[in-house]
Amino acid sequence: MLLIKKVEQAAITNKGSKRAIANYILQGGNDLAIQTVDEVASKVFTSKASVVRFAKSLGFNGWRDFSLALNKEKHYLNSDNNDVNANFPFKKEDSVATVIANLKQLEVQTLEITNYLFKQKSLMQAAKIISEAKLTALFAESPNNYLAELFKRKLLSIGKQSNVFKDDEVGLETGTLSQTDCAIVISYSGTKVSRAVRHINLLLANKVPVIALTSDTTNFLRSHADISLLMASEENLYTKIAAFQTETSIEYILNVLFALVFQLDFDGNQYYHLDSAHYLELNRQNDSLQP
Repeated sequence: MLLIKKVEQAAITNKGSKRAIANYILQGGNDLAIQTVDEVASKVFTSKASVVRFAKSLGFNGWRDFSLALNKEKHYLNSDNNDVNANFPFKKEDSVATVIANLKQLEVQTLEITNYLFKQKSLMQAAKIISEAKLTALFAESPNNYLAELFKRKLLSIGKQSNVFKDDEVGLETGTLSQTDCAIVISYSGTKVSRAVRHINLLLANKVPVIALTSDTTNFLRSHADISLLMASEENLYTKIAAFQTETSIEYILNVLFALVFQLDFDGNQYYHLDSAHYLELNRQNDSLQP
């Protein structure tokens, strides 16, 4: 797990001085390696001991070791010898051709990473759960909820009931699920702070099978889900241009899941899908003929 991600997790899972130090590091640029403990403590309005404890909580002997390691990691991630940086895949001065090429390369490397993280047994177990469920409920925050909506539409196209639970009523809707349903929870961080994750205890109490789509890190969601499908995790939570990699990885996982669900009853699903498509097309044609 990247060190910068550990800092980001500290920022969202802690309070007080630890959160303040983590947020300062995330906003501190590349000069942290030359800042002393006194300087950091002064800027964060905390004690030197708190700064040292923060570094030690991440496995370092002290601030100096931590800041040097973080600086080395940043230098490595920004090196021209590496793949496209998932957080900043293009620079201010890049040409249109470079932007196009870099985003294409980022898509390719994201698919390769996600594919590497696939565990076929877990994918098949998840597909079987979805195929047999009365209702597949999807939990995701914006913008991941848009990808969840696309997956819901695919399931509906083969007669599988599905719904994307909305933030304002998610608590009430979660309580209606049972062990005959299933839940897909999508959260990059996988922490309790995420609105997509906060009702997982109710899902577990109701014995609802939980399929997690989350990052390749140790987090709350991953440790409580029945099955975890891991997305590419080179992207930072905050410091990035956009969630290019996360969105590509999630969509790839959901597409693979749908394909496997479809394959479990290929002939039946194909018949239903084609029949539904034909019915919808007739309705569209009839609507277009209306005065």
